[in-house]
Parts: sequence; C-alpha cells; structure tokens
Amino acid sequence: MQNKTIWFFFVLIITTLFLSLLAGNATAEAFENIDEKDARSIYVLRELERSFTFRNEALDITYINITTDLNVGNVEAIVECLKSTSSMVSTPPEGNVYKNINIWVGDSKLQHRLVSSEVGFKVNRTWLEDNEVSEESVRLSIYHSGNWDLLPTEKIDEDAEYVYYEANTSGEIRTHFAIVEYMEEEPVSSDVGEDSVAEDGMDSDPLNDGSDMASEGIENTDRSGAEEADLSDLNMLTFAIPILMVLVVLYSSYYGTTKEENIGSVGNGWGIQNDKQVGEDNASEKIADRNAAKDISGKDVKNEPHDKGK
Repeated sequence: MQNKTIWFFFVLIITTLFLSLLAGNATAEAFENIDEKDARSIYVLRELERSFTFRNEALDITYINITTDLNVGNVEAIVECLKSTSSMVSTPPEGNVYKNINIWVGDSKLQHRLVSSEVGFKVNRTWLEDNEVSEESVRLSIYHSGNWDLLPTEKIDEDAEYVYYEANTSGEIRTHFAIVEYMEEEPVSSDVGEDSVAEDGMDSDPLNDGSDMASEGIENTDRSGAEEADLSDLNMLTFAIPILMVLVVLYSSYYGTTKEENIGSVGNGWGIQNDKQVGEDNASEKIADRNAAKDISGKDVKNEPHDKGK
C-alpha cells in the first residue's frame, strides 16, 4: 500500500510539471539569457481590441494590443527581455541595440486571425544620452527568416525617466524583436548629375524602389511568420516528448506492479476457497458414513428377537 502511494504522488508531480510546461510558461529561449520575464492572460473577442499590460516594471515592453476577426477565447502573452541576442537567432540585430526581446502571444493559429497588433515599449533617457541617440531615431526591429526589419515606430509619450513608443507589428507578435537606433543613410547630393547617378547604379525612380522594398518586406513577413511559429512549436514538442515518454514508462511500471499484486491476491483467495470446500466435502462424507452405520445397527437389533423365536 505504501509503494502504491509513493508511485501515485510521483506520477502526479511529473504530470503537473509536464502540463505547466505545455501551458506556455516555458519557452525555448536559453534560461541563462533571460533577464526579465512576465506573462498575462486575457479573453479575446472578435473585432474588439484587447490589451495585455504587464506588471513587471523592469520590462521594456509596456503593453501589447491585438484585434482578431474571430472569437479565440483565452490567450496568453509572454514577454522575455534578454541579456543579449536570442539563443534562437542566427544573426544579431543591426545598429546600436538597446534591448533584445522575445514576444510570444497565443499559438501559431492565432497569427492567421489577427487584424492588427501594436507593441508599446519604453527607452531609458540615460541610455539615449550616454549613446547620443535622438528620441526620433528609436525603432522596433523584427526578425524574419534570418533578417532584421524595422517596423513603423512613433513616440507617444515621455516622462523624466523614459521615452515611450508604439510600433505596428503588422500582425506578427510571436517572434524575436529588438529596440534599436535607426541609422539613416546619407542622402545623395543634389549637385550630382544624372550621368553620375546612373554610373553608380542608382534607380532614377526612388518611389517605385521604395514600393518594391515594401512589397518584399510584406512577403517576407508572411513567409517567416509561419516559419518562426513552426520553429517555436517544434522546440516545445522536442522538449515535451522526453517527459511524455517518462510518464508512459512510469505508468507501465506502476500498472505491472499492481497487476502482479492483484494476481497474487486472487490466487490466495482460490486456495483458501478450495481448502474450505475440501473440508466441507470430507465432513459430509463422515456424516453419511455415521448415518449408514446407524441404519445397519438398527436393522440388526430388530432382526435378532425374531431369529430366536424360530
């Protein structure tokens, strides 16, 4: 009985740990690289903007807004502020980096239901002053298929300690981000003639060029969104499979032990029952023998006077 109790509580602890990992509180990021972390869960309804606001003031992310085209129910958002570049990223972000961040909102299916998404963040004024970074040059960068792309970012507020920003993530909120300084390219001098521009390989129609780059960025976002989500799901599955195998082995061992005990108990029960039945049969035979003997004795006694008379 004591062994059964120990097995039961051991399996219960392992199962609880396994379910908590699947619930989303654990990610594939290297633990030693996580500086600050927080998670929030809210109920998301169709065409209603919902906001995840985080209580951990040490986080650089202040909120995440999402709007969906379908009632998706309870959704969890996890934010990880990192000490350096994410362990799941092949190349670091370009430029002067203020903070590397992982954002995991919902699962890969949620990405296809998003209508809009925005991320609010803050930057310490001390960092801006020490690195001679202007407030207007701060951007949120997003990681896609090995490349970092800058997102539309605007300043929305400020106080004595922080400057606050909001970035439109175009429906991508399950990947790696970085708060960086945007380095503007030096403009081409107006004194340069058309021939010089042509020799340098410059496009004479910058508007079309910008349009092509924007289209390419959107295509990369669509492709990489699914790839990053699949990578995160694969990492979680790889982590969960060994735990599931341990649970199966423990259950099999426990079931085998219980089965052997039950078989032993059943065998002992049959032995006792057979012994009891044999005893009852022997007693019945003895009683029958006594009764037969009495009948024979009675007959002899009754017949004896009759024989003497003759």
